[in-house]
Amino acid sequence: MAGKLSKTDIDAAQAPATGQGFLWDGETKGFGLRISAGGRKTFILQRRIKGREKRITLGAYPEITVEQARKLALAHIGEIAKGGDPVAQKAAETLQAKTLREVIADYLASGKLKRSTEKDLQTTLGIHCTAWMDKPVTSIGRDTIAKLHARVGKEINETTGKPKQATANKLARYLKALMNYAADTYRTADGQPIMQDNPVAVLKKRMYKVARRTGHLEPHQIAAWWAATEALQDSWRDYLRTMLLTGLRANEALHLRWADVDLAGRTLTVRNTKNGTDHSLPMGEWLTAMLTARPRRDAYVFTGEKGLPTNRRYGIDKVAEATGLDIQRHDLRRSFLTVADAVDVPYFALKALANHKSGSGGDITAGYIQHSIARLKRPVQAIEDFILSAAGVRSSAVVLPMHGGAEAIKSGNK
Repeated sequence: MAGKLSKTDIDAAQAPATGQGFLWDGETKGFGLRISAGGRKTFILQRRIKGREKRITLGAYPEITVEQARKLALAHIGEIAKGGDPVAQKAAETLQAKTLREVIADYLASGKLKRSTEKDLQTTLGIHCTAWMDKPVTSIGRDTIAKLHARVGKEINETTGKPKQATANKLARYLKALMNYAADTYRTADGQPIMQDNPVAVLKKRMYKVARRTGHLEPHQIAAWWAATEALQDSWRDYLRTMLLTGLRANEALHLRWADVDLAGRTLTVRNTKNGTDHSLPMGEWLTAMLTARPRRDAYVFTGEKGLPTNRRYGIDKVAEATGLDIQRHDLRRSFLTVADAVDVPYFALKALANHKSGSGGDITAGYIQHSIARLKRPVQAIEDFILSAAGVRSSAVVLPMHGGAEAIKSGNK
């Protein structure tokens, strides 16, 4: 245009059939109007900044007037003349405004976590960090995090009656990972991270010392626990019993697929395990018969009439209510391994059953020992016989004591 861009010119401007059209001001170089094929009109400033041609969006018409847009353009031109870079500045401000909700979404999209961990992170932060979700992560300071950690650590778990110190520590670990991700991922044009320090570092000496759980079923408790599972819906009953008879982790058992169960060969395979490898196990006779009798509702073995269990605590809580035993899902894995030790399963076979990695931490010999499923069949059957005898499901003439002075119980085949 020969003269100044006016409202009349802007109203008369027609949208292009495709792509974008431009209407440039004849007085202020680089100031103009961009028109999309959809008819959206936006004021822009196009200038050479530090040797590169850049385009700055000033605002949409008619949300701002041509006079307002011109003032913004002149302000940016003055800033550029002084060596500034409005484009980089705006990008930096956008990064600085990244909210916790946005960081969580980007972090989960990066694929760094297992699906079960993703869900736990979302649940944990959703409960304890609701008020922070739409705040910039750069505004979450050390004092704020310290107060949250202390508050959660003092809350009482209604199930156990104990302070939620483990939850407070887990929350801190998730926040630390998110802050590290934000610092590594969101950087300004000159490579500077939006966060210079991780505010969760304030908790380095304040993390609670939480004793590791040692809970497991003693031999004399197995019968009561087993009987209590009988009252559960079939998917819950069989899911919990399978964990006790295999030592599988809760999510590994829950997501076991029929395609990975070989009833004829009496084996099962767990995919995407904690250590990143597939884990194949032999199955005892009783477990094989139990799975053979299970209804096949979909691809997952422990699907109930309404799909996979969504309330992961329901079955465990019902059994605890009926027996008075505080046995959590991971305690069933610990019970399996305790029984394995009781029936004298060799150490390296025990590691194989637990799917614990060998060959690290100086255990060089273990790295050379490979266990076939066939060699694990006898140990697995011995463990199953022990548990079934204690449960009163199977009788035996062989007496095997639990280590550590626990009561002796009968174990073996009928």
